[in-house]
Amino acid sequence: MKQHELLATLIAFTILPIFNAGALECSAVEYNRKLYESDKTCLAALQNKFTTFSANDSLEGMRFSLIQQYVPVNQDFIVEHIYYEYCKYLASHSGDNVSPTRQEQLLAAKTRLFSRNDSRKIVFDTRNIVNVTPNIGPFQYSNVGNSNANSFMLLSMTLSETTKDHNTVNRGNSIDSLDTLNLLREPPYVITKHNRHFVMVGSHSDLTAAKTTASELKQEYPQLDFVVYDRYPGNLHYSIMMATWVSYDVAQQAEKFAQKHIRKDSRHWSCRSRDGLSC
Repeated sequence: MKQHELLATLIAFTILPIFNAGALECSAVEYNRKLYESDKTCLAALQNKFTTFSANDSLEGMRFSLIQQYVPVNQDFIVEHIYYEYCKYLASHSGDNVSPTRQEQLLAAKTRLFSRNDSRKIVFDTRNIVNVTPNIGPFQYSNVGNSNANSFMLLSMTLSETTKDHNTVNRGNSIDSLDTLNLLREPPYVITKHNRHFVMVGSHSDLTAAKTTASELKQEYPQLDFVVYDRYPGNLHYSIMMATWVSYDVAQQAEKFAQKHIRKDSRHWSCRSRDGLSC
């Protein structure tokens, strides 16, 4: 990657004009994250594709090919623009007396475009815990570094991006550097070098024990959150993660904190995907 691609251009909002044709209104795209050169290059290619787009073209196929070819850092930005461009296409090319209607076509496209691979699932999420009170007691953890290498083989799992503003006290363990990193992220539309990393802080063969450990960690570090992944064939353990589907740099920061404050054998794991869809 060229050096200039590593330097983000901060764009507070990327707003496109509202396109209105008849009863179909295509709302502006608003995005308040940093945009990289790879994002902008991918957007330009996307817009070019829609100059020759036809009703027989696959939106999901376009999404996959664009992300795989240009490897944008912000995949949501690209998918939202595909949806916006498709809305404009429908407004310009479809009449009101067609079946399915333009609104029905747009709704169906939204369902397909924004769907993610959820072949694995979260069975416990500390973001659903409210009124967390810091806990002083010691914790018992199972061995993360077990001999079964398959315990680190993950498939795409559904994660919530809901964030919470925890105003409870931090028990003297500095986590200021992690506050704005958004450690728990949804699975990407396409697995790339920008989103294939995880940080594991525990594992249990018993689900209740895994939930208890995650809850205790949440009590000790109320500004952080943890998720427990379900077991999958060939692995008898429930994995406890503090970072999911993040970049290498974010995973390194989370792992450093975990090894210093949570447990020494916390591990950074990387999904080795060949097809961009599974590990």
